[in-house]
Amino acid sequence: MITAMRKGATGWVAKILFVLLILSFGAWGIVDYLQPDPDPVVIRVGDTEVRQSLVRSQFTSAVERLRQRVGSTVTNELALSMGLDQQVIDGIVDQQVMSREAQSLGLSTTEGMLRSAVMQDPNFQGVTGTFDKVRYEQILFRSGLSEDQFLKDLSGRLLRDPLIGAVVAAPPPPKPIVDEQYAFFAEKRKATVLSQMHAALPAPSDPGETVLRAFYDKAETTYNLPELRDISAIVLSPEQIAKTFAVPEERLKEEYQSRLGQYQRAEERTVAQLVFQDEAAAAKAAERLKAGGDWVSVASDSGGVATELGSVTKAGMIPPELAEPTFALAKAGFSDPVKTPFGYHVLWVKAIDPTQTKPFDDVKEELRHALALDMAIDELIARANAAEDTLAAGNSLEAAAEAAQVQLLRFSGISRTGQDAAGKRPENMPSNAQFLGVAFQTLEGERSILTETPDGGYFILRVDRTIASAKRPFDQVRNSVLADWTESERSKQADAAAAKLAESLRAGMPVAEAAAAAGFTVVVVPGFSRGETPGGTTPDLIQALFKAKKGEVLAHNDSDRVFVARVDEVLAPTTGADDKEAQEVLEQLRQVLNRDRRQEIARAFQEAARAEYDVDIDRPAIERVLR
Repeated sequence: MITAMRKGATGWVAKILFVLLILSFGAWGIVDYLQPDPDPVVIRVGDTEVRQSLVRSQFTSAVERLRQRVGSTVTNELALSMGLDQQVIDGIVDQQVMSREAQSLGLSTTEGMLRSAVMQDPNFQGVTGTFDKVRYEQILFRSGLSEDQFLKDLSGRLLRDPLIGAVVAAPPPPKPIVDEQYAFFAEKRKATVLSQMHAALPAPSDPGETVLRAFYDKAETTYNLPELRDISAIVLSPEQIAKTFAVPEERLKEEYQSRLGQYQRAEERTVAQLVFQDEAAAAKAAERLKAGGDWVSVASDSGGVATELGSVTKAGMIPPELAEPTFALAKAGFSDPVKTPFGYHVLWVKAIDPTQTKPFDDVKEELRHALALDMAIDELIARANAAEDTLAAGNSLEAAAEAAQVQLLRFSGISRTGQDAAGKRPENMPSNAQFLGVAFQTLEGERSILTETPDGGYFILRVDRTIASAKRPFDQVRNSVLADWTESERSKQADAAAAKLAESLRAGMPVAEAAAAAGFTVVVVPGFSRGETPGGTTPDLIQALFKAKKGEVLAHNDSDRVFVARVDEVLAPTTGADDKEAQEVLEQLRQVLNRDRRQEIARAFQEAARAEYDVDIDRPAIERVLR
């Protein structure tokens, strides 16, 4: 039997069957096996896996925060050169380590905790101030995270925060440390400052082409034009699309009724109370007040404790047992005794401010705008998808703009600051830094991906041309070169004049006489601290004065003026308990030191915990996804 099978296996029919079998494995099994994971694991902390989408999302967020602080010129390449990727990686590893530590201590999160955190996050709230599912999904989409990934990260944060809070809880910083820091930062000085503006010095004559060209050649980038780019873009704005929607009056009225609570101010009552421990005394006081008795007299001789509750709403009454009796009174007056855990209360409603509702006409336009924006969201996403689908089919950006029903915007010669060669910002160019950031990360001839903007819009752009930064021709900038050379020569004159004046003061010449001879003005600066910049000084001069000793004379050349200064007095700070200003500074310093100490403790704890886990980082994979 086996021999027969072997003979059959050598025939051409069997061979064809084997080929078909191999092809079927290739189609159904091997392809799946060889198909790369679209979201591979790039970091492992113990048995916890972190996928590239989370790293990319956190890096993108970190770059955006950096742009908000320093401007739109920050590119991914610049952020990488600054080591931002390593900061993000370290942060993710620390997060995973802390989450595992919290779990090892028995801490856990529940579905209810996650739901509450999501619902209360202001980032996920719409124009009504409540949770907006569409906005929630948009933010996750923009972050490149699935809902499961986001909730997993949120769960980790809810675990980590209490753990870190417990670790850093400790007594305030010791008094000797606070006092030493206070003595340094609160120290003040008095100084005599002599100064002269560079512009007041004699201007040298034009040195001629040879000298100016040498000065021009030595300047590396001073006279350069910035890199410019020609950009074509599809921009989809919620506000722009919302203008195309007409909201019927009936729909506005329906929405007004559904949101009526937002436009109503609850009734408020101005209330005072007398609180008794004896019910009979409370009842007697209530009778006297209702009979026309004077509040002050009744309060003073009835044994009750009088307090003013002020203007309150029904929901804001404390204790809550007082709410119903207070708001049951049809008009201002006195209540019967009301029992609570604090005793027996006699309430005096002094005034009633009834519920106020904003009329429909007052909020109609606000509603119209909000509803139009809501209606625009679906249309916005549909147009964005149409543009993406058109590009995915191999069509041009022009065709994608037509599919998205918008005009293709074109911007010529734009710098990183959003200005053209004439220094003007083109009309219709998105104002957010994100647009320019993407434009200067995209290579010439390439398109960006569909990018969501902070206001919920989208854009796709193409860099049509890159004009490299280059030095302006000498003839175009000769006047600027001459002005810069002149300032440079005046600065040298200022150095020489200041050095000579300083020597005169050190030799004992009176300040007024020396200043007059050198053409310097004199200012006596009273007590100033390290963080202050009194008139007639600069931050760099103040820094130099705090490095000098009492009686020392120094020369300092700043950007537009030169100084000669003498430290006249060093004033040690006071720390008396009756010195209110000093105590306020000390308290601020304690808070700063306590914050720094907590951060150091947290960092030390994280490093110690991190040493307990095997950490594996696939740096080549991370670099590929971030570059």
